[in-house]
Amino acid sequence: MLTGITFWTDDKIWHGILSDLGATPVGQDSADLVFDPKKHKGPLSPLELKSKIMSDIDQARPADGRRLSLAQTKIIALLSRAGAKGVGAETLRTAIGYSASANTRALDAAIYKLRKIFGADFIKTEGGKYTLNEL
Repeated sequence: MLTGITFWTDDKIWHGILSDLGATPVGQDSADLVFDPKKHKGPLSPLELKSKIMSDIDQARPADGRRLSLAQTKIIALLSRAGAKGVGAETLRTAIGYSASANTRALDAAIYKLRKIFGADFIKTEGGKYTLNEL
């Protein structure tokens, strides 16, 4: 979601949040966003960061305006970060809030709906790994 944005922070919580959103941690002097909870400095303001996040969320929506569920959004984000190496079902189940070994069809249902929205080739399954298809 924040691919291409660099950041520096010594706050472990914000470091985790920004990393999970795809931003890249770098040294303080070369960061687009220097996040200090006490004061902001850097070329990217918190308002600009929020705007970037909201823009990326809007771009992830289907063209017909439907909103993706939280599970669907998490699946796409995780598969996007994994790239060609893919992600196993256990990891995806954990990402959407279930135990890795849970006996549930929630993951299958979320992927089915994503394929229905974006096309059957949107998510590939090979060798027990799920990947986003480069369309």
